[in-house]
Amino acid sequence: AKDALVKALAARESWNDVVRAGCIAGLAALRDPSAIEVVRPWLHEGKDEATRAAAARAIGALAEHGGVAGRATALT
Repeated sequence: AKDALVKALAARESWNDVVRAGCIAGLAALRDPSAIEVVRPWLHEGKDEATRAAAARAIGALAEHGGVAGRATALT
């Protein structure tokens, strides 16, 4: 599932970026802290606001599931 979400996140254009925001939410739902690195680029200025918000929520959720190491990764 992770690979499909990452592929769609990178390539799928949609109205209001709803597909990308959904992919980011899906990555968070997988609870795999390694997805932090995939989600982080979507936080940057210039990205759709809803996508940036989804990325922020996802990184918070993923950091929770990654323990101390996940929190440290999320903060760097």
